[in-house]
Amino acid sequence: MPKATSGRNGGKGNNRKATAEGAARRPVVMAAPATRTTGDVEERIRQRAYELYEQEGRQDGRDQEYWFRAEAEIRGRRSA
Repeated sequence: MPKATSGRNGGKGNNRKATAEGAARRPVVMAAPATRTTGDVEERIRQRAYELYEQEGRQDGRDQEYWFRAEAEIRGRRSA
Protein backbone atom coordinates (compact mmCIF):
# COMPACT_ATOMS: atom_id res chain seq x y z
CA MET A 1 0.00 0.00 0.00
CA PRO A 2 1.44 3.43 -0.91
CA LYS A 3 2.46 5.64 1.95
CA ALA A 4 0.54 8.90 2.37
CA THR A 5 2.64 11.99 1.74
CA SER A 6 2.38 15.29 3.46
CA GLY A 7 2.27 18.55 1.57
CA ARG A 8 5.75 19.40 2.85
CA ASN A 9 7.60 16.45 1.36
CA GLY A 10 5.21 15.33 -1.32
CA GLY A 11 5.06 16.54 -4.85
CA LYS A 12 8.84 16.93 -5.21
CA GLY A 13 9.52 20.37 -6.63
CA ASN A 14 6.06 21.83 -6.36
CA ASN A 15 6.99 23.78 -3.26
CA ARG A 16 10.10 25.12 -4.93
CA LYS A 17 8.10 26.42 -7.85
CA ALA A 18 5.52 28.01 -5.60
CA THR A 19 8.28 29.63 -3.57
CA ALA A 20 9.99 30.99 -6.67
CA GLU A 21 6.71 32.36 -8.00
CA GLY A 22 5.89 33.91 -4.63
CA ALA A 23 9.30 35.54 -4.51
CA ALA A 24 8.78 36.98 -7.99
CA ARG A 25 5.57 38.64 -6.84
CA ARG A 26 7.05 40.28 -3.75
CA PRO A 27 8.03 43.92 -4.20
CA VAL A 28 11.71 44.63 -4.18
CA VAL A 29 12.64 47.25 -1.63
CA MET A 30 15.65 49.30 -2.59
CA ALA A 31 17.45 51.86 -0.49
CA ALA A 32 16.95 55.45 -1.52
CA PRO A 33 20.04 57.08 -2.99
CA ALA A 34 22.10 59.00 -0.49
CA THR A 35 21.05 62.61 -0.42
CA ARG A 36 22.32 65.51 1.53
CA THR A 37 19.95 66.64 4.19
CA THR A 38 19.43 70.22 5.17
CA GLY A 39 21.36 69.52 8.37
CA ASP A 40 24.36 68.23 6.41
CA VAL A 41 24.45 71.33 4.21
CA GLU A 42 24.11 73.65 7.18
CA GLU A 43 26.94 71.86 8.96
CA ARG A 44 29.20 72.27 5.92
CA ILE A 45 28.29 75.97 5.72
CA ARG A 46 29.04 76.38 9.42
CA GLN A 47 32.44 74.72 9.05
CA ARG A 48 33.32 76.81 6.00
CA ALA A 49 32.20 80.04 7.71
CA TYR A 50 34.49 79.22 10.63
CA GLU A 51 37.38 78.57 8.23
CA LEU A 52 36.80 81.99 6.66
CA TYR A 53 36.69 83.56 10.13
CA GLU A 54 40.05 81.98 10.99
CA GLN A 55 41.64 82.82 7.63
CA GLU A 56 40.77 86.50 8.03
CA GLY A 57 42.26 86.85 11.49
CA ARG A 58 39.25 85.97 13.66
CA GLN A 59 37.59 89.33 13.23
CA ASP A 60 34.49 89.53 15.41
CA GLY A 61 31.29 91.11 14.15
CA ARG A 62 31.52 89.67 10.63
CA ASP A 63 29.73 86.40 11.32
CA GLN A 64 26.92 87.07 8.84
CA GLU A 65 29.40 87.96 6.11
CA TYR A 66 31.29 84.70 6.68
CA TRP A 67 28.04 82.72 6.76
CA PHE A 68 26.75 84.21 3.50
CA ARG A 69 30.09 83.71 1.75
CA ALA A 70 30.28 80.10 2.95
CA GLU A 71 26.69 79.46 1.93
CA ALA A 72 27.37 80.82 -1.55
CA GLU A 73 30.39 78.53 -1.91
CA ILE A 74 28.63 75.42 -0.63
CA ARG A 75 25.44 75.94 -2.59
CA GLY A 76 27.34 76.97 -5.72
CA ARG A 77 26.18 80.58 -5.95
CA ARG A 78 28.26 83.65 -6.52
CA SER A 79 29.00 85.72 -3.46
CA ALA A 80 28.33 89.47 -3.65
